[in-house]
Amino acid sequence: MSHENRSKLNEIIATLLEVEAESLSNDCSPETIEHWDSLNHLNICVAVEQEFGITLTTDEMVAIRNVGDLVALLNTKNVVCA
Repeated sequence: MSHENRSKLNEIIATLLEVEAESLSNDCSPETIEHWDSLNHLNICVAVEQEFGITLTTDEMVAIRNVGDLVALLNTKNVVCA
């Protein structure tokens, strides 16, 4: 299940940020992806909430600095993406 969830997560991010899903790693961040701005950050969070049926708090959204942070957060919400 974790591989399937990670693939879904990568597809969400790739679609919104206009990058290849295969190019995403835990280190990818707004500093390394051109289209990762504040609006797309929010769009990613909303899409993740909808896809995985979870709720993210504002503090959790703000704490996401890269893909790895999002993966770790999802893991705490029982959405295994490791």
